[in-house]
Amino acid sequence: MEFVFLTGMSGAGKSSAASAMEDLGFYCIDNIPPMLISSFVDLAKKGELNLSKIAIVTDIRSGEAFKNIEDVFKKLSDD
Repeated sequence: MEFVFLTGMSGAGKSSAASAMEDLGFYCIDNIPPMLISSFVDLAKKGELNLSKIAIVTDIRSGEAFKNIEDVFKKLSDD
């Protein structure tokens, strides 16, 4: 399973990048709150969603929850 995380400042081209990822066969999720990423990844890994390539867009729009994005990435890399 392949995961790509897209993040950046407003106007940086995240939506355009997500569209390009969709063209490459990725299932894209835009503006998912960071605390839901682990749950989504768990579902995807179990095969319940039948997805092999996933691009996740998350950024400062998540407000205070974005402060913990590094913890989310660390947890995912530890799994």
